[in-house]
Amino acid sequence: MQKIHILLFLVLCWGSSKAQIDGTLLLGLTQATTTEMNAISNAVEGSLLYNTTESKVFQYNGSNWGAVGDSNSWGISGNSGTSSGSNFIGSKDAQDLILKSNNTEKLRLVNNRGQVLVNRANIFNNHPLVIRANGNDVLAFQDAAGTSKWHWNILGGGLNFVETGIADYRLFLQYGGNVGFNTSTPEYTADINGTARIINTPTISAATKVLVKNPTTGQISEQAIPALGSGKLLETIHGRAYFYNNTWYSTHDQYGTSYQNWNQNKGTSTTPSYSTAGQSGIPITSDMELVKFTMKNDFNSNPSGSQYINLSVLRGGSYTSIGTYTITTGSTVISIESHTVNFQLQENDLLVWACRTVGGANRQSYTSLTFEFGY
Repeated sequence: MQKIHILLFLVLCWGSSKAQIDGTLLLGLTQATTTEMNAISNAVEGSLLYNTTESKVFQYNGSNWGAVGDSNSWGISGNSGTSSGSNFIGSKDAQDLILKSNNTEKLRLVNNRGQVLVNRANIFNNHPLVIRANGNDVLAFQDAAGTSKWHWNILGGGLNFVETGIADYRLFLQYGGNVGFNTSTPEYTADINGTARIINTPTISAATKVLVKNPTTGQISEQAIPALGSGKLLETIHGRAYFYNNTWYSTHDQYGTSYQNWNQNKGTSTTPSYSTAGQSGIPITSDMELVKFTMKNDFNSNPSGSQYINLSVLRGGSYTSIGTYTITTGSTVISIESHTVNFQLQENDLLVWACRTVGGANRQSYTSLTFEFGY
């Protein structure tokens, strides 16, 4: 019994001595911060110290201090003392570099071309970046606050530019070449569902063509201007024209252009002195061309000297002379003559005219004047 007690005592004493190691007997290292470590100027190769900033043991290799055990590895909290010219993450052989998350490939750097593949994308030509969609979603853009503003997705083979949370199809590049604005079904090369503004209009291929908008479809296309005479208007004015005293006479300002005396004095200058008030004429309702005019005369006596008719237009508060034409067929029998004009009139113009004789006796003519307008 006594032997058993002694044996038990020895076991307890041995166990107690194993559990109580004196910490002061452990091997200790010089401690230093990173700043203090880098300031050491006479370190011997192989020297060790404990870096209290990094909480790691560092060894001096003769030129630099490096963490023991991972001097050639990248730490999960970063590395210090690296050189961008020689330190890198990657492979040195002909193998792709792959980054994975949850054991699934997320990013691949292709070894034999300057190409990055995202989300298990396949190699495609030599584009620097190739992205494989997650379902329909391809790429998103956020502002400086981290708020999503725009994103791209693939819909029906087309690329959809989305204003996030606002509207789809701000721009839609349809497979096949058509481009839609605010529409997912563009039917033309450029199909705009909304307003449009064209700053620089396309060059028209010929002077005989114009850009025309289809009011039903909204399509703009180049079309030839209708041939002269394919659309025309005729306006006939009657009156008794005065050819007196080398003076210009126009239609009477009190009675307009209905049948009456053309006896309103407009002076003796080379061109008539038309008035901007109390002047009768033909108001022009839209842009059109004055193609020609035809004049019927029936003088009360054979005219002498030279007879003329002037056409002018009141535009923007001032007159422009279209031309002065010589009457060559005047006599006491009815005569008709035509004169080509080809003058472009504008909406809100006022077309006016006046007659006179130069160097001849006073005469009157029972006159009809027909204007031909083209559009």
